[in-house]
Amino acid sequence: MLNKDAIIRQLAANHELTLRASKALYEEVLGIVGGALEQGTAVRLSGFGTLKVLDVAARTVRNPRTGEPVAVPARRRVRFSASAALKRGVNK
Repeated sequence: MLNKDAIIRQLAANHELTLRASKALYEEVLGIVGGALEQGTAVRLSGFGTLKVLDVAARTVRNPRTGEPVAVPARRRVRFSASAALKRGVNK
């Protein structure tokens, strides 16, 4: 699995950066993306995909164990839509 540490190390190696500078770059990019999503702005990463914030309405569901109705409050969620290029790359 590719994780934060692996990405930071790969950035450092590919761009001749220190690990500290690579980590700062990684965190800055994620901060920009996260900040935009917190404001409700969609983020389009060409060739990769789009992140959008969706409003999910409040609803009532049933507890499968007891059958009791449970109120689920309204919330916001992030949806990712992969680009056509990413889909083609994954489905080679």
